[in-house]
Amino acid sequence: MDPNVPDSRLWTDKYHINYSIIPSFLTNEITKILQTGKAVNFIRRCCKEEDWILDQSLNLGDWANNKSDFDELKNWVNQAYLNTNKKVTEIMF
Repeated sequence: MDPNVPDSRLWTDKYHINYSIIPSFLTNEITKILQTGKAVNFIRRCCKEEDWILDQSLNLGDWANNKSDFDELKNWVNQAYLNTNKKVTEIMF
């Protein structure tokens, strides 16, 4: 995140992913996580929906307890990504 970039350019210029430091086996998951965070900030800051919360806590299931099922975590990340993108789409259109 570049704090010198104004929120009006949040989507295009405020955030950048340095792919050279991300292990290749994590690229898709990390990208989804970071894009979800970017979208949440966009919704709250640029769309003036400061109270909007991505409530995925109830869908995390058993992973929160034993942290051994990475497929379940990947599914949770994907669902958070989809829910956030759905909200952005609703706001934009």
